[in-house]
Amino acid sequence: MESEETEGRTLVQVISEKYSPENFPYCRGPGVGVVIRSSPQGSPVKDRLNLPRILVLDSCGITEAGDEEEVATFCAHVVELDLSHNQLKDWGEISKILSNIPNLDFLNLSMNPLRGSSLEPGAAEAFSGLRRLVLNNTHVTWDMVHTLTREILELEELFLCLNEYESVSVSSIPCPSLRLLHITDNQLQNWAEVRKLGLIYPGLVSLILANNSLSSIHEPEDSLLRLFPNLRSINLHNSGLCCWEDIEKLNFFPKLQEVRVMGIPLLQPYTDQERRYLMVAQLPHVTVLNGSVVSNGEREDAERFFIRYHLDCPEDELPQRLHPLTVILQTLKVPHFGSTLWPPSPTCRGGFAPSLSCPGRGAFWGPDRAPRAQIGSDSGRPKEALESHGPATPKKDTCVLYRPAAWLPTRASGNEIWSTSTSFLQYTRWR
Repeated sequence: MESEETEGRTLVQVISEKYSPENFPYCRGPGVGVVIRSSPQGSPVKDRLNLPRILVLDSCGITEAGDEEEVATFCAHVVELDLSHNQLKDWGEISKILSNIPNLDFLNLSMNPLRGSSLEPGAAEAFSGLRRLVLNNTHVTWDMVHTLTREILELEELFLCLNEYESVSVSSIPCPSLRLLHITDNQLQNWAEVRKLGLIYPGLVSLILANNSLSSIHEPEDSLLRLFPNLRSINLHNSGLCCWEDIEKLNFFPKLQEVRVMGIPLLQPYTDQERRYLMVAQLPHVTVLNGSVVSNGEREDAERFFIRYHLDCPEDELPQRLHPLTVILQTLKVPHFGSTLWPPSPTCRGGFAPSLSCPGRGAFWGPDRAPRAQIGSDSGRPKEALESHGPATPKKDTCVLYRPAAWLPTRASGNEIWSTSTSFLQYTRWR
């Protein structure tokens, strides 16, 4: 009997019951909603209702709108409507509700059985004022999603979780206004499907892909630069990523600042600290990792750990992130003074001897220990080294900087070394 009584209920009936004076006492004061003091003719509503601007009508057995005039009377001021866990099967009924709520900004239709339902031409216009739309576990088709987004010109947030999507259908008309897309707990495995999201929603700032089966990021680097040009945050929790190359690909999203990636096969062999350090070192521009801010000190520790971790790796097996640092690694492995620290040059093939007593200063030396150039922490360009600067640092005190940023801009030119960075922050002694 109880299940029969909850079937076929209208939105108006549910509002009448939930917000009656007995169930929802009248309140005075700003922001409490509107008060309906007299019921429309024939309405089951009692003498007065106190309706808030945010209506939560989840799990109420709603199947249809009810009298549209009463919907308009009760809900003209409503800005957020939660209709999740109801029995709405027809987009036409939902359109009737929305066409009478002109100020609606947020709509939650999660867990309504909308599989296979579609809208008549022109009926989607009722959704045009929305900015946030939640369609989790509705099994709504991509065609229906595109029908809605074509009408909702200012849509900013879209939730499409738990819809069993194995693929993505491309729309002929993109939705440039969308900033946030939640598409978690689906069955997207191929990056070719994910890249379609970049074509449909070119303005995406945040992409939540957690709990999909994505196995790799198979995309050329130059294409990644254009695919998600505004993306600042991506969530890849519990995906199937198993290669560091996939993590390195994230560096080619030009504005990416926040990454969430836990529970992937790639990170299983490592301890928690190793995971953190290796990820931080692989993502030099990311400022928030797994919800925690990356400090300057943590990044320096991570980069040092990253280089030490790969000291024994053959050069052809080094991660792409380390390729510019191969010469430094080779120097660290060879326990003698005078190793080549940059591509061979006829005039500059020496080592680097920093000043232990004055961090940030040091000199480049040729194989014959003749000074070539000196770098001082108080100068943006190196000074030419003179014989008066003294002999090379004794072998036991010789050390090499680990900070990658100090080496990347360095080049040899004749007898001088020019560098735009003098941030020699830490050294490793040769023993």
